[in-house]
Amino acid sequence: MTERSVAGLDRIINSEHLRGGEIEVARDLPWPVSTEGFPPMQSPRHAAGGHVAIVGGGPVGIFAAAAVGQLGMTATVIEAFHEGGGQCTAAYPRTRMDGVPGQPEITGAALVENLLRQCARYAPRLLFGRRVLSIEGATGRFDLGLSTGERVVASAVVLATGAGALMPARPPIAGVEALEGASLLYAVDEPERFYEQRLVVVGDGREALDWATFLAGIAASVTLVRSGAAGDDGEAGAAGEFGHLVGVGRIDVIAPATLRALDADGDRIRASVAGETGPIQCLQADAVLYLNGLRRDPGALAAWGVSTDDHGIVVDPLTMATGRPGIYAVGDVVTYPGKLGLILSGFAEASIAARAAGALLRIDVACPYRPSFEGRRPVSPVPITNPARQVPDWSGARVAP
Repeated sequence: MTERSVAGLDRIINSEHLRGGEIEVARDLPWPVSTEGFPPMQSPRHAAGGHVAIVGGGPVGIFAAAAVGQLGMTATVIEAFHEGGGQCTAAYPRTRMDGVPGQPEITGAALVENLLRQCARYAPRLLFGRRVLSIEGATGRFDLGLSTGERVVASAVVLATGAGALMPARPPIAGVEALEGASLLYAVDEPERFYEQRLVVVGDGREALDWATFLAGIAASVTLVRSGAAGDDGEAGAAGEFGHLVGVGRIDVIAPATLRALDADGDRIRASVAGETGPIQCLQADAVLYLNGLRRDPGALAAWGVSTDDHGIVVDPLTMATGRPGIYAVGDVVTYPGKLGLILSGFAEASIAARAAGALLRIDVACPYRPSFEGRRPVSPVPITNPARQVPDWSGARVAP
């Protein structure tokens, strides 16, 4: 298995002697992530013995790895999808997100890249394309069984799985497994791979429209297959860049239509598409990009021995602890009184869970690191005008209109 540094995908690293600022990855990341300007943190408690397994590699799961590292513990992030970022990467990588403090113009992909840069300082281990099938053991030694047959041993576990394990929705066609990863794809890792290729994009949502529009400038031809009418998406119908590309023949749209069959054709693929009326069309292509969103697998939660209700995993909001000692849950998968479905809330919950895990493992988490003021210019002291710290009398104050 190839291990690469996110600071440069062309540089092989020794996974047994990870240096600060590098991440051990079980597969190539879809984009190079620079850690320039982020020196590795050197915590005296880094070898304190606390290792946390984080199930879910979405934004909250990646940030949880950083939160764990800040407290001197190590982390392994396990993600069922073939790349990190969860829905930010799979569903809206190019969509601008709202609700991220200080980042009014950030896209889903950019947010994930920044989070990876942040957690790279603490050298977590990232395992993509693996599902957690079982969690055995107890606090201090949990044994996680993965879909690949591998096992991960951890002192504590943090569940950050959204509303369950996120998996790409597959075409309802028998035998598609043999085509996956080669000519049948569920996400765009490297757009350049489609250069001068014939591409069929299947999907009804905005994700399919966005990628068809973007890849029209790279691929030799793009055909978009939708089960809805061609103009159902409003904004991307007859107006905008998508409509322009359709009008000039850069994108062909077959709608309404359904995908009936997929067959290998040498190194290529043949897609059989049927409309409401008329004969079945056979589309010869180099690749089929099937973008019909992600499906959730909440059934795994019951197998992990945590308490759930109709809304997710029930946790104590003060510690994010589940009903099973040593296992915590954060993000969209949890429920508690007053829970807010915001990405900001998920980040806060990750920090709470990391500190609770550290306290349970008896790791000093009072201060993860001490700030250095070396080289900074001294600041003149502010004169104290109220040495007695008397509370001012505001009784006569008037609120300005």
